[in-house]
Amino acid sequence: MNSEQWQTAWRIFNAARELPLDRQRIFVESECADREIVERVFAELEALPEAEESSTDAAPFDRAGALVGRYRVAGLLGRGGMGEVYAARDTELNRPVALKFLLPQSLGDSTAVKRFVREAKAASALNHPNIVTIHEVIDSSSGLAIAMELVEGEPLSALRGSVLAWRQAVEIGRQAAAGLAAAHARSIVHRDIKPENLMLRPDGIVKVLDFGLAQNF
Repeated sequence: MNSEQWQTAWRIFNAARELPLDRQRIFVESECADREIVERVFAELEALPEAEESSTDAAPFDRAGALVGRYRVAGLLGRGGMGEVYAARDTELNRPVALKFLLPQSLGDSTAVKRFVREAKAASALNHPNIVTIHEVIDSSSGLAIAMELVEGEPLSALRGSVLAWRQAVEIGRQAAAGLAAAHARSIVHRDIKPENLMLRPDGIVKVLDFGLAQNF
C-alpha cells in the first residue's frame, strides 16, 4: 500500500478497535471501499488478542513479594488488555525496575505471545532518552515478563481536560517526535501512539512505551 492508503487504514483501525467485536466488520466496510485497505484493517484487528476487551474484568493474580529471576516483585502499577505491570527491584544491581507480565490467560495464545516478545525486541533495539529502556525478557515459572526501566510519572491520558502552557505542550510533542524519529531511523514503526503510551516524568522527560504493535519496514 502507498502512504495515503496506510494513513486511511490506520485511521480506520484505531476507530474500529474501540468498538465491540460484533460491530467492527460493519464499521470497517462502511468506512472504505478499497479492498486492500479493508483487508489490511481486518488483519490488524485479528492480530489483537481476543482477551483485550474481556480480560480487564478478570481478577488479577497477585505477584507481590515473588522473586522472578533476579527481580523482587513489589506492587501492581497497572493492568491492561494483555499485560500487567509491577514495580520491582533488581536484587543484583539494587535498582528499581518495572516488570510487565503477559496475562496468564494469554500464555496459550500464540499471537499474544509473539506480540509480547515483539515489544521487547523492538524496544531493546533502541537506545534513546525518550524511549523506555528494556533490560531483558524473563521466561520463568512465574510467567513471561519484560524487565524494563521504571518510569515515574503519569501517562499523558491523565492530562485530559487539563490546561497546558503552550511551551509545555510543544516540548511534550518534540520529545515524543524525537523518540519516534529514533525508532524510524532503525526502521521500526511504533503503530500504537496514543496518550496512554506516552509517560511524562516529574522532571518533564517524555518516554514512549509499549512497542507491542511495532513492525519493521
